[in-house]
Amino acid sequence: MSSSCCNAKGNGKHHHYYPFLAAAAVITFILAAVPAASAARRRPVRLHFYMHDIAGETAVQVVKGSGPLHPSMPPGGRHFGDTTVMDDLLTEGPSMESKAVGRAQGSYVLAGLVDPVVVVTMTVKITDGPYNGSTVVIAGRDDVLAEVRELAVVGGTGQLRGASGHVLWRTAEVLGAVHYVLELDVYATVPATSSALRLHATNATPIDAGGNKETMRNNI
Repeated sequence: MSSSCCNAKGNGKHHHYYPFLAAAAVITFILAAVPAASAARRRPVRLHFYMHDIAGETAVQVVKGSGPLHPSMPPGGRHFGDTTVMDDLLTEGPSMESKAVGRAQGSYVLAGLVDPVVVVTMTVKITDGPYNGSTVVIAGRDDVLAEVRELAVVGGTGQLRGASGHVLWRTAEVLGAVHYVLELDVYATVPATSSALRLHATNATPIDAGGNKETMRNNI
């Protein structure tokens, strides 16, 4: 008799917890679905251009670091803390005679005591193609002697509002002692919440390296 009573109480206790277990399972399912749903609401953006950084013209040093000569930087009297402000031309190809597609405006600071590292903060203003008038903000660590550097896309405006992703940054050419040609490949996503954004995605131009229109439609 006492055994059956204990079983009855035990069964009642387990039944009491079933609703909570079911609720926990539903919450877990919802939380797992949120990242997938968020990813589905973002659209890929690919940009490719060349940046012309010309010391003394489009890139002007505004702060001279007070420390000793930097041991790892190329010759030229570089010091820890040197700060340069830039307004660099962006072109479709590596030549300055190539089609202009924007400007890169910002600054970079020699921030490595020993390593040849500059920290870059810049806003890219696009002046051609489907993102004409929009901006994308790039920031990060540039180890100038590395073949490929990766910086972050941390924001944007206009058609690129809410952009996030990364940039592969390479030194394409060094023209003389002061003219550096940098190649930038931007891999980003933006919220796909506007019909205008979808329209622009299907009208790719050379600055948007996703040039295959069918591929772009499939990625929306």
